[in-house]
Amino acid sequence: MFLSALAAVCLLVTVFPFCNASRDSYHRSSDYNSGRYGTHVTQTFRSTTIKALQLNLMLPFAACDDDGSRLFLAPRGTRILSDSAPMIFDANGDFIWTPERKYGQVYNFQVQQYKGEPHLVFWAGNDAIDGHGAGHYYMLNKHYEQVARISAANHLTTDLHSFSITPNNTAILSIYQTAVTDVPAGHGTSKGYIWDCLFQELDIETGKALFEWRASDHFTVTESYIRSNGATRTKPWDFFHINMIEKDEQGNYLISSRHLRAIIYVDGRTGDVLWQLGGKHSSFTDLSSGEAISFVGQHDAHWADPSRSAITLFDNGADWQDMTAPRSRGMRIAVDSRNMTTRLEAVYTNPNEILSISQGSYQTLPNGNVLLGYGFNGVMTEFDKNGTVLCDAWFMPQTRFGSGDVQSYRDMKYPWTGLPRTSPSLVFDEVEEALFVSWNGATEVKRWMLYAAHADDGEFNTWMSFPKQGFETEFVVDLDRDVKRYVRAVALDAEGKRLGMSLTVDMGNRTSVYEEAAVDDVTNGYEEAALEVKDSRLLVGFGVAAFGSGVLVTWLWFATGGDGQMQART
Repeated sequence: MFLSALAAVCLLVTVFPFCNASRDSYHRSSDYNSGRYGTHVTQTFRSTTIKALQLNLMLPFAACDDDGSRLFLAPRGTRILSDSAPMIFDANGDFIWTPERKYGQVYNFQVQQYKGEPHLVFWAGNDAIDGHGAGHYYMLNKHYEQVARISAANHLTTDLHSFSITPNNTAILSIYQTAVTDVPAGHGTSKGYIWDCLFQELDIETGKALFEWRASDHFTVTESYIRSNGATRTKPWDFFHINMIEKDEQGNYLISSRHLRAIIYVDGRTGDVLWQLGGKHSSFTDLSSGEAISFVGQHDAHWADPSRSAITLFDNGADWQDMTAPRSRGMRIAVDSRNMTTRLEAVYTNPNEILSISQGSYQTLPNGNVLLGYGFNGVMTEFDKNGTVLCDAWFMPQTRFGSGDVQSYRDMKYPWTGLPRTSPSLVFDEVEEALFVSWNGATEVKRWMLYAAHADDGEFNTWMSFPKQGFETEFVVDLDRDVKRYVRAVALDAEGKRLGMSLTVDMGNRTSVYEEAAVDDVTNGYEEAALEVKDSRLLVGFGVAAFGSGVLVTWLWFATGGDGQMQART
């Protein structure tokens, strides 16, 4: 039988990719981009019930793999309302982690440093509140254990747009609150309702507000580019729309106002506005003929470096009301706050003319590259300093760009080491005649080792070792040869250190055509050689056997006309 021959080869040499193959991502797939696989492409697994997005790598991120950085997404959208979740992928597009519990709609997935340790943070809650949200920020440690749930102080609700942890271990977050103010009415003004925008800096441990700032104390609704829809109690006017706050080393705050189309610099002691870049009352002379302040609906504004000589942002080129550009872009804007001049320094654009009317991110990576997340469209693109596209991943069909089917508020990239305290998951599929093993969130697993026994209370001996392949690794079991019944999987790191062990799996009681003692002797002898790999002569011997078996398998493949069964295992 062909599958028996294939399994025999797997027993001889476990480095052959078809023994343990797993594909977590697509590569320049036209079928994916045409929507043949659906409006959002997901993957399921045998060893766990979790479901993950499947990426289409147009330019693989493996070419941009800087010190093991991972990709961080929080996919959601009109077609995946129930599947919104934070997700981590590696540079090959292979899935790494998503929580097994549901949090609701998820935004703003990042890695933040807290007390000298990296933590996962994300917002979750109700996002259907006129363009903002009411929820909480969750903080998880490297073991994926929740260490904090952070909420706004003073009985205010926590918005989804902005969250950051300062070097002093305080948190800065955005808030929306209804308020009454003067709004234009006929030839005068009248009282109307607005969404006032606030931010707070909090003590994370106590939840106490250390600083609070309110937009309506410094700006009037006449400075907004967004028209009112009535400014009523049920439909407040979102005149300001705060979507980013960053505190710098001077103790001041850099703020992005989407609907003022302005970046605002605020004194960290008094709350006074020191200047604004862009908007109806820009403080700067633009030396690039207006190009530096031509952004519309912008997101994710940051100081480019501690010198505060430049600002980076994602220019949507559109908002829910106006479209001023054919595509969104990343901008680096030089700022001279002494001479009050500015100029456009660099632009980053995806050549596929992607326009995102909302959301988006701009991240300057440690090596100087720039990563753009396209928010309303499921696209993340990495550029070199000169604007050349290096890596490009899509997580929605190209034919659905602009639909909102799949969105991710920010798409980020960070180094991350995940060390879950759960156990690896191992299952045996009787139909497939294969073992499937995975470990949600474990980033350090390089190999899997199987231990087996004839009885659940018997002695477990090493049986097989093979490389980890993607999120879930498959091992084909030869039911004609393997007489083991109870199996456990142990995860090994690059140095062979044991990281965790699965529960025992019962593969069923089967009668073997071989003498058990003889099989045990052969199997254990192989295991010692394969796992210890101390004798180079044994390695050569196994290599020769593997080569011969590979030739046999190839001959069988062509002799049977290529019946597709090998493809079913890859």
